[in-house]
Amino acid sequence: MTVSTSSATINMTFTGRISLLDIVIAYGTDAVVARITTLRMSGCRHAARAIERELNELDLLLSESESLTGG
Repeated sequence: MTVSTSSATINMTFTGRISLLDIVIAYGTDAVVARITTLRMSGCRHAARAIERELNELDLLLSESESLTGG
């Protein structure tokens, strides 16, 4: 199933779950990192760590920090 949004086309698996990569494509890494911060501030540390771990598995956090330093 494909869901169209104003900023991107999101490909959903047969279970209906949208991947974190789809969210990053649609909203950007900064929005996901902001969500992680919000989760931590509200006491949802486990959820924040799970999303952060998935970003690390996708090498998106590393890519963002490299792009900021020019590396």
